[in-house]
Amino acid sequence: MQFTLIDLYCFSIAIAAILGVVRFSRIYPGFKPFVYVCWAALLTETVCYFLVYNRGNTYIPYGIYSLAESLLITWFFREMGIFRKKPQLFMALIYFYIAAWITEAVFFNAFGKNMTWFRLVHAFIVVLLSIVLISKELSIQRTFLLKSSVFLICIAFLLYFTLAVIAGVFELYDFGGDLALRIKMQGIMMYTNVIVNLIYALAVLWIPQRLRYSLPY
Repeated sequence: MQFTLIDLYCFSIAIAAILGVVRFSRIYPGFKPFVYVCWAALLTETVCYFLVYNRGNTYIPYGIYSLAESLLITWFFREMGIFRKKPQLFMALIYFYIAAWITEAVFFNAFGKNMTWFRLVHAFIVVLLSIVLISKELSIQRTFLLKSSVFLICIAFLLYFTLAVIAGVFELYDFGGDLALRIKMQGIMMYTNVIVNLIYALAVLWIPQRLRYSLPY
């Protein structure tokens, strides 16, 4: 079993996950769902690493992670006050994600392939919510934005999930049968994932301590 450069790229999430472990007891509780996302991502990458080298099926752990990620990110947005005026929207999204995931997993054999539809819809929703939260952050933030964990997390979400929407649309049409385009898109996603994971690490590093922080909106 060899550890390749591609594996190193995949495990770049470990930096944010480890920082999350170190700082977990001191950070503002509203950011903990985001730390859980980092931990879940690292766990999934670890499981898939061993499955790949033992010729196992990675669709199942990635499929389970896609649901966990959607629920945790939605929880994070709730903690950031996105659903404060419409709390029923939070539960509606939770139920929608669960129903959509079960539907694709059971009726479209998603455990034998990528959960393209679910991930596409989830990515689109995250992009919209990130834009809303960024606009709120810009209206109230008076400090250097690159030290704002909310801003960094949302920028990372925008970068990754916008690209995920584009890749998902291409995948629905099987990249037009163009293998070179598929490989190129996978490469772009891989390098983008590294950049996003490094932004995640910076965001975890700047998460304010629990006694010093309260949501301004």
